[in-house]
Amino acid sequence: MLPKPLQELQQIFEKFPGIGPRQASRFSFFLLKQPPEELERMADAIKSLTKEVGLCNTCYLPASGSTSCVVCSDNKRDNSIIYIVEKESDAIAMEDAKMFNGTYLVLGENISPIGKSDAAKERLRTFLKKVKNENNIKEVVLALNNTREGNFTTMYIEEMFKKNIEGAEVKLTRLGRGLSTGSELEYADEETLRNAFENRR
Repeated sequence: MLPKPLQELQQIFEKFPGIGPRQASRFSFFLLKQPPEELERMADAIKSLTKEVGLCNTCYLPASGSTSCVVCSDNKRDNSIIYIVEKESDAIAMEDAKMFNGTYLVLGENISPIGKSDAAKERLRTFLKKVKNENNIKEVVLALNNTREGNFTTMYIEEMFKKNIEGAEVKLTRLGRGLSTGSELEYADEETLRNAFENRR
């Protein structure tokens, strides 16, 4: 019934996290009603993602090109404390709270007990080598979501630390009370994040 471009657009939107067929259909019809110049602007923004935006080669946050992000290139940041988060939006939520002065490691996904999670595991392996070989890292905070998947990832990282960072003077902590079970960092308010950080253990 629908023209092929609309069908293809809907299929693309359905690949977005948390977007089902109905929402994808709404997005498609919304775009259909936009003026041509607005669609051109959106298309240019999408094209520029592949040309102008990459991942930081240290923490994997978005960066101009593929060098260092604004966090890692800021010499005022405390490089001795690193927050491990699941996704970029978690780090952005912490930055918006303006109470964290460390740097980040973005896993990109939770580590699954049944799936491969190859990308996250590779980032973690690279990070563990860095922690082991550099003396400036004093604390690693597991700032992961208080969900079943996030808690498994936390336990996995703790186990990997025991196996790989034995004897190193690095404090491994996790966010404390403040985040209710099932909650995600990107939706937490500033006070909740502050409590979770101050009560880390």
